[in-house]
Amino acid sequence: LTSYMTSFSNQSLYRSMKETYKLLQKGYFLQRDNGDEQFIDFFEYGEEAETINIFKAVNQFEFVEYKSRRPDIILFINGIPVSVFELKNPADETVSIADAYDQTHIRYAQDIPSLMKYDLINVISDGANTRYGSLFSSYEFYFKWNSTDGNNYSNADGIDSIHILIDGLFSHRTVLNILCSYIYFPDTSDLNTLILPKYYQYYGAEAMYTHILEEHDKGSGKGGTYWGATGCGKSYTMLFLSKRLTTSLELHKPTIILLTDRNDLDEQLSTDFENAKEYLVDENSISIKNRKALRDKLADIVSGGIFLMTIQKFSEDVSLLSNRGNIICISDE
Repeated sequence: LTSYMTSFSNQSLYRSMKETYKLLQKGYFLQRDNGDEQFIDFFEYGEEAETINIFKAVNQFEFVEYKSRRPDIILFINGIPVSVFELKNPADETVSIADAYDQTHIRYAQDIPSLMKYDLINVISDGANTRYGSLFSSYEFYFKWNSTDGNNYSNADGIDSIHILIDGLFSHRTVLNILCSYIYFPDTSDLNTLILPKYYQYYGAEAMYTHILEEHDKGSGKGGTYWGATGCGKSYTMLFLSKRLTTSLELHKPTIILLTDRNDLDEQLSTDFENAKEYLVDENSISIKNRKALRDKLADIVSGGIFLMTIQKFSEDVSLLSNRGNIICISDE
């Protein structure tokens, strides 16, 4: 892994992280010093995650590049440093969580970029407050992780918030699942955008995904209902859910139909989804003009495709669109 860790391209840190993430998702063969080859694919998750993958949390790991730096904690999965923790002493009144943010976003990003290009989930804490976010997010977009299982929630601060983050976000299955399906780099971005899920987006999308699979096995055609207030990020929740569905082996490359009740929302979703073709592993993401056009599209394909339209156009008639069993409708409001 040394050649991957110590090499840093002349591109920006954002572009380098994006390319590194693509490499990690696809997996690759690693030639070890003893001549052995090993396939790196640490996105395997599930009940075997504990045995397939090796998890290590290392304190004060020294990394030397432009300068020598020692992040407080680095989480390694199979030797890959996927998360950097920067912690400030709660007894020191001269420092705060904002100093932890500056430490990772300025000092580490500039001095050890070959390490930080793997820092997909950045964590900062001053003991009283603990937040996670993207290395390219402003401080206001760092959030708490308020659940360990998606059923029970806590808004605790202090040491309890650290335990909830570790037991929730960094449980082995959850962190692997997030690294595999819940990290979104837009196909093109002028703002160095990297989207991580909030805790309710992750657990909500996972609950819907699990229920869809269960009902698909029963042949019921049922899905589920997700309640979210205005501004809670439903569009990204739909994107995360679509990612889980389009890459599901059980659904055999389903077709996704996204329905909205307003033209402006349809245009917003179209923009988001058309800029997520690589993330969704589906190049056929388009806005549909009317129900006839949708029927024609569905008649031409046996799998895949993400189609967006307003509910008014979708409801133009009640004739059967398709008799396939792996077409999933997601309706916003």
